[in-house]
Amino acid sequence: MKSTVVGVATGLALAAALWPVARGLEREEPLRRLEGRLREAEARLAASERASEGERSALLARLARLERGLAARPADEELWIEAERLGIAAEVGRSRTGLPPRQGFRVALAIVREARRNQLDPLLVTAVIRVESNFDSYAVSPKGALGLMQLMPATGRWLAERAKSPVREARYLFDFERNLELGCAYLAELLARFGEVEEALLAYNVGPGAARAILAAGGAPGG
Repeated sequence: MKSTVVGVATGLALAAALWPVARGLEREEPLRRLEGRLREAEARLAASERASEGERSALLARLARLERGLAARPADEELWIEAERLGIAAEVGRSRTGLPPRQGFRVALAIVREARRNQLDPLLVTAVIRVESNFDSYAVSPKGALGLMQLMPATGRWLAERAKSPVREARYLFDFERNLELGCAYLAELLARFGEVEEALLAYNVGPGAARAILAAGGAPGG
């Protein structure tokens, strides 16, 4: 069992060390250009002490327009920028499961969105996915765990019922957005229950009951 913990922890460490902040999937980024223009306008305004009142008013009006544009940016654009900044988009793009660009884009967005919703580090969620399924949304483990975050059907049903969105069939766990929604909620609960990332990852991998038995027997990660 301890080797399982080492495998998960090693995967997390490697992911954190090796993921570059890269461009990831090709996509237009008008928001970044808008942010550049906003910084330029702010710099010009700061240096315009000797400018006429008309020039200052024009700069302030331009700054206000740019700020309105930023405030109105689509939620997906913000999530994508975060996925790129953290290297998650690049990690998804490098996956060997043949994800089409559009699906890879949606996976990266969903990772950041569900991590935020559950107050998780998106890099931790990405590392769990890399170790558990290698980004294969149709992965099935020898024990029957399904999807990106390798949820057991019984666990998935319990989580879905608790979220007041019960399901009848286990195959819904192959829906990567639903899998991420439930998997992140489960990981957040285990972190709250166990307190330490390593112990929560152990519980995620082998189940809370088995994890408590391992920890009680002195098999704690790093012990």
